[in-house]
Amino acid sequence: MKKYFLIVCLSLISASTCIAQSIYENVNLKLMLFNQFMPSTVFLKDGKVAFADLNFNTDKHQLIFIENKQYKELTGLETIDSIIIEVKQTIKVPNRNKQYKELANLSTVDSIYSVPITFVSIKDKIYQKTSLSNLYILYSYGVRTAESTTDHGGSRVEDSRVVSNTVTGAYSIMNYKSAGTINTVKDFYILDKSDLIEVRQVKQLAKYYKVDKEVINNYIRENHVEIHDEQDVLQMIDFLNKPKRR
Repeated sequence: MKKYFLIVCLSLISASTCIAQSIYENVNLKLMLFNQFMPSTVFLKDGKVAFADLNFNTDKHQLIFIENKQYKELTGLETIDSIIIEVKQTIKVPNRNKQYKELANLSTVDSIYSVPITFVSIKDKIYQKTSLSNLYILYSYGVRTAESTTDHGGSRVEDSRVVSNTVTGAYSIMNYKSAGTINTVKDFYILDKSDLIEVRQVKQLAKYYKVDKEVINNYIRENHVEIHDEQDVLQMIDFLNKPKRR
């Protein structure tokens, strides 16, 4: 993918600033995390704030926006504190419109609302924050269909590069099934000072928590952990954070 760099000035609250951007001649929209660009707020370390409609490139692990009919990558990440993207979710609610209910024969209707999701830059890549202060998600894409399992040596959980459309916490407007076998995958990392520990690397995780790796392998087997599922990973980390339960 060919790109070149320039400086673009963003309109900010109370002031203006310039942040480096890179322009892409083309972008594979099938690899975008969301199926549309989402309203977002960029918080800079100097206290300034910028607004843009952003999307996440699962190939480059970067944020993309459109300006002057061009796709541009948000760079100058060292100046950014955090990014909040307003992600739309769809839920089913009871259909209380009696006339419409009888006409359409629908007991429920879709209700769309926005959920603020926080992203941060760590080592030149964009990660999503989770409910745990030191646990982050890196979004990628996958094309294979295989189950995640623990290898024979118990050293890591195999990367399936695939997730279900129905995984817990999946956003209804995400490109989880962009095109055929292309799927969005969540990989989880623990930030330990300046080091990133990949959760599916059992040996690394065991060293971090100072436990035998079989403690983690046994938990994964007994609880049927899907290593790319957010709730499964959060529950496993909660287990590991409580020594009395190990």
